[in-house]
Amino acid sequence: MTVDLPPQSQVTPPETFVISSPVQRTGTIDQSDQPMPNAGSGSDFWASIHQDASGARTLFITWTFLDLDQSSPPGDQFVATVTDAAGKLTGQAAETGTYRWMAANSCVPGHWEFEGLAN
Repeated sequence: MTVDLPPQSQVTPPETFVISSPVQRTGTIDQSDQPMPNAGSGSDFWASIHQDASGARTLFITWTFLDLDQSSPPGDQFVATVTDAAGKLTGQAAETGTYRWMAANSCVPGHWEFEGLAN
């Protein structure tokens, strides 16, 4: 998932990001413009920032989770919100994901597999 952000000179660091999906993840973008997952966000969470020549930034976020309940597919709405230390919304994105059920085999139990973002 990606979130467009203004140049760092236009925000009050640190920025905080929240990703709401079937599981919630949170993190902070520090004064050196480095995104870091917050404690408890799991080791399956990764983020990076890329800056273009104008200073505009793009936050790239990826994370995984495991859902084994065939009768209850995971939610398909993914929302990312970024807020700076002054409380100003600096970026937001919403996407719809798709899943398919993968039957159990000798190596892994049955589970929902994320196919991708529909947007």
